[in-house]
Parts: sequence; C-alpha cells; structure tokens
Amino acid sequence: MPDIIGSYTIILRPGASKSPYIVRFTVESALGENDGEIPYGDSLAACVVKIYGEADDIDRTSEILDSDTINGNDVELELDYPDTTGPGHYYLVFTYTTQSGYTDVIIMGWIVAKLLSDVG
Repeated sequence: MPDIIGSYTIILRPGASKSPYIVRFTVESALGENDGEIPYGDSLAACVVKIYGEADDIDRTSEILDSDTINGNDVELELDYPDTTGPGHYYLVFTYTTQSGYTDVIIMGWIVAKLLSDVG
C-alpha cells in the first residue's frame, strides 16, 4: 500500500484549501519480491486519482481534489474541505500505470472531513 507521507489519515477541516499531501508509491526491492506497488526497475508514468464518499460511494473528486501531480514515484495532492457534502469519511482510488505499461488500482482511505467543533 502506498504511504501518505507524515500521516495515516488525512483530516480536512472547514476552510481547508489546497492542503498538501504526498502519496509515495514504492518500487519492489528486487525482481519478484512483491514488496512494493511498482515492479522492480520501473517507475510511475501516470496516475488517475478519484475520491468517493464512504457512505454513498458517490464520486466526490471534483469537490475535494484541487490538483494532483506526479513527481517521480510520488503523487502530490492538494485537497479541499468538501463544503457541499460536508463532514464524513472519504476514500481514495489510485489507477496507475508504470513506464513499462504495468497498470493497477489501489483503494485506500481515509480522508476525514470534520467540523471545527468535532474533537479528536
């Protein structure tokens, strides 16, 4: 599973705009090791990021994802608080392709949108 650098759960509060996060895709340590998302000797070429609501599985990408950029094997995200949908749990879906043409889908969570009055 890719790592969200510095966090396991992304917390978004009202007013959050372009909050930066980096999701790191790791390369296998050796041929056939299966200890990374990207095959040994390969690198990330493309990635489509989608965000869905946990409660309803509705695509909320346009409301939460401000931008996504590939930088090496990292996907840099800028996320906004979902003003229309509001508090709740959301999950990320990464459909990625490597330079060699390998394609895979990873589903990971969580993005938690909380009101300022919510504790914890």
